[in-house]
Amino acid sequence: MKPGYKTTEFWLQLLAQLFGALMASGVLAADTPYAKLVGVVLMVLGALGYTYQRGVVKISSDKATAMTVAAGAVKDPS
Repeated sequence: MKPGYKTTEFWLQLLAQLFGALMASGVLAADTPYAKLVGVVLMVLGALGYTYQRGVVKISSDKATAMTVAAGAVKDPS
């Protein structure tokens, strides 16, 4: 499993966070409160999406390791 910063979902999430932060702060044209709200929502959804995807990857990795250990193919890494 590669580190999180080397994944596509990390970079997409970072881009969504940056775009959302710029909208929420008013740096990008956000003339209405609704536009700023959209910026905040983008930031929150980006963070939740990234957290969910990394959790799925880690659970899959942990299951694969457990199955390999149970099969006796390798020693328990912990």
